[in-house]
Amino acid sequence: MHKSLSLFLLLIINFSASAQYNLFLNVKNIFEDGKYEKCLKKTSALLKKEVNKKEPVLYLYKSMSLFKISQNEDYDSKYQALKYALKAANKAKLKDKNERLIPKYHSYIERLQNTTHKIAFHQYEEEGEYSLAKSYYNELVDLCNDTLALYMSGKCDVLNERETEGYRSISKVVEANHIHFLKTKEKNASSYTMPAFYDMASYLLEKA
Repeated sequence: MHKSLSLFLLLIINFSASAQYNLFLNVKNIFEDGKYEKCLKKTSALLKKEVNKKEPVLYLYKSMSLFKISQNEDYDSKYQALKYALKAANKAKLKDKNERLIPKYHSYIERLQNTTHKIAFHQYEEEGEYSLAKSYYNELVDLCNDTLALYMSGKCDVLNERETEGYRSISKVVEANHIHFLKTKEKNASSYTMPAFYDMASYLLEKA
């Protein structure tokens, strides 16, 4: 009786795992066929079900679909799509507890990061939309531990007359670069390191 019950439970577990794998394979195939809006709708629908909410791969394919949609110049809400792509990627990272999935998609995360920097800097430099630029940069800080994004987020706060928050972020950048130097002894600093040090020094002198 005990063996029969164990076998029955094992069959249920295997069936469930197989069904879940087929579900993800279906999503992958839709994406690889270039049907990005369909993939977005599929992943969004699946993520409404409680059983799927812990699956990082669904968030990742949702993110990749949104990113592809954001690359379409004819799409009216491409900037909005990029922002949601970042949010979905961060959700995938959060759900990827064992860090097995995200490293496999490093090239995608890198493309997302580079594209976001370009869009955010355009909003910062050309449009003067500091709050919007900051929202992009903050997503990158969470997703990639991006110190350049953290520095720019701080600059956005300063220009939005939120000096305390802004210089707190810039201080973290200075500290992170100092720790990196102590660990690696690399003498070639990032292009934003000296401006970050200068900004922080100017602020401290002003407050002295």
